[in-house]
Amino acid sequence: MMFFKKAFVFVLFGFISATELHASATEDSKGLGNSVQVFGKVVSKKSQEPLAGATVTLVGTTRGTISDENGEFLLKNLNPQKYTLRVTYIGYKTTQKQIDLSKSQKDIQTIEFALQKAAFDMDAIVVTASLGENMLKNTPQLTEVLSGKVLQTTGAITVQDALEQNVPGIEFSEDSHGSNIQMQGLGTKYILILIDGERMSQKDRDNIDFERLNVGQIERIEVTKGAASSIYGSNAIGGVINIITKKPKHAFEANGFYRRSAYNEQAINGYVATKQDHFSASLGADHKKSDGYDLTLEEPNTSKTQEKFEDYSITPFFSFRPSDQFELNLKGNYFVHERFDELSTIPTHPKDYSFTLNANANYYLSPKQHFWISWNTDQYEQYHIEERKNNNENLEGIHRFNNAKLISHTHLSLDHSFKVGLEYLNERLTSDRVAEGKKTTTSWIGFIYNEYKPFTSLRTSAALQVNQHSTFGMHVSPSLSLLYQVLPLNIRLGYSNGYRAPTLKELYFEWDHFSMFFIKGNTDLKPETSHYFYSSVEYITSSMNLSASVYLNRLNNMITTVTSLNNGQQTENYQNVADARLIGFNLQIKRELIKRLTLIGGYSYVHSEDLNTGFQIPGIITQSARLRLEYGQRFSKDFDLILALQGKYSSGKLYESKNEEGNVEQEKYKPYWNWRFISTLYLYKYFNLALGVDNLFDYTDTDDFSTLSPGRRFFSTIRYSFN
Repeated sequence: MMFFKKAFVFVLFGFISATELHASATEDSKGLGNSVQVFGKVVSKKSQEPLAGATVTLVGTTRGTISDENGEFLLKNLNPQKYTLRVTYIGYKTTQKQIDLSKSQKDIQTIEFALQKAAFDMDAIVVTASLGENMLKNTPQLTEVLSGKVLQTTGAITVQDALEQNVPGIEFSEDSHGSNIQMQGLGTKYILILIDGERMSQKDRDNIDFERLNVGQIERIEVTKGAASSIYGSNAIGGVINIITKKPKHAFEANGFYRRSAYNEQAINGYVATKQDHFSASLGADHKKSDGYDLTLEEPNTSKTQEKFEDYSITPFFSFRPSDQFELNLKGNYFVHERFDELSTIPTHPKDYSFTLNANANYYLSPKQHFWISWNTDQYEQYHIEERKNNNENLEGIHRFNNAKLISHTHLSLDHSFKVGLEYLNERLTSDRVAEGKKTTTSWIGFIYNEYKPFTSLRTSAALQVNQHSTFGMHVSPSLSLLYQVLPLNIRLGYSNGYRAPTLKELYFEWDHFSMFFIKGNTDLKPETSHYFYSSVEYITSSMNLSASVYLNRLNNMITTVTSLNNGQQTENYQNVADARLIGFNLQIKRELIKRLTLIGGYSYVHSEDLNTGFQIPGIITQSARLRLEYGQRFSKDFDLILALQGKYSSGKLYESKNEEGNVEQEKYKPYWNWRFISTLYLYKYFNLALGVDNLFDYTDTDDFSTLSPGRRFFSTIRYSFN
């Protein structure tokens, strides 16, 4: 395997070196001595009706605008050179046009965009799979996108809800420490969750607090399954989920919503923003609460419950653009989450805080050369409140990431782009449950990413990351992918190396768990690595997107806890105990069945094996499916109705073990379907009203608790948007 790895790295460097070209000379911008304006109009190709609110972007600059009620837009004071104009509009295909202002003899250019309706926009721009802007159809790995519009029409109230209801292969489970995600058979610690490309700090189980994420301020969610360590580093063995937040688009815009459901579940969100010539600003606020519920009221010694909770968050954003080439962004977040266990006899309850501060700058040396620099600090604090002592807050732990990045992106030609980046990552854990009360690690990371199109139908991409970890030394993570495009087919084939350094908790934890057992870290742990092979076939038309993918994920040195007894004391020790193999496939379909009726569905299967025991990895959900039927009807320009029926299937968790006689025993949770129906009425461009039913067929499971749903629940939402 070591020979294979060295040979692969050598070949990869050869590939990148062979395709690397010097950046082309700066375009000659002589021709006009004065600035130029571009006037344009955006219309529907079929009806020729103007499209108001279309987003117009001048690619390679900080400039952009929105079309007005007549579909018209104006970009002023442009330099006389070549540009790419990109127009996006929900329900239509993203369109780009090249314009050459250096040869124009006029002070104003006129251009029209006639957008084609598309049920699925495969030309939409995404950023996660290649660490930069790329069309969805050109991504090296299949990427799933959930737009803010989808979150509305499916009634998602949290990011967890949005992912669980819409993406097959993603499952969540709940315990006293919060939500735990599983994707393609791998759990929380193998999946990297990002907000605008930045890491989130973790709770005490290496999971994040999904309540922190405000659905009302989400532009879209991008999901890339499979190892991505070659560009994202540690933790990206199972995949990457990137939550992209909204940015101001109008001179003034505001929105807010209020949602209410059973068990006094309430959510309220507000957002105001402005975009001016040289600056933008926004402020978002969110409040959620619930009285909770218990599925086992008749069994006083058992508690399977959604605890009563209340949380608040506030998110300010400011952007300064002194020129078309430079943009400075500042963003923050403050979050408080408090949970109350009314069934507990212990007079304490948890309360958590998080703080985020991000500063980043974009500099466009030219439309072909882009630099990005950022600093991000994210901190999560956990306390327990002593209710009988004036609600004193006692610290349980603080987890913090400090992260700095510098990335250069160069378009060497229309068919060749190149990224190089440097990154500093500092992780800190403060707690009386870790040795010496505080531990920290530091990583210095460098990576290169090359995308090259040697032939009309073949697109290649290669990445290589070198990670110098303060505890574990150097690790090299390469990846290579091929994309063969002969429309309407996309055929992908690739390999990626995954890497996960042990967490500070796994290394240094020392905690007596209420005298029941002891949890102890292990400083002799080795990093986990993986070899991920994947292939997919995608069929794309204007009315249908059908894809099938297969993968093999081979993990080495998996870390888990091993129980030992010493003088009657039970200890859970972290150890490298297993190698594992996961084999799976995914099917996905998006099809416009008839006019205004759309089917979106997916199925995911994974078979896992602990190569030391031959058993499947504990807690794996082998099969899952998602189905959504969506019907839209426009009665007038001020009256739209969307009906959505959404189903989620889970085959249930699987556990395998040997009994005292040496026979293999299986414990499998019940499979189940959960259905949701929601109707959304859009009125006068500003309002929408939604009524829905969650768990339509009132399914509960008080035996295995494969789902913690309390049964059928009705909910209503009112939303106001103005711009």
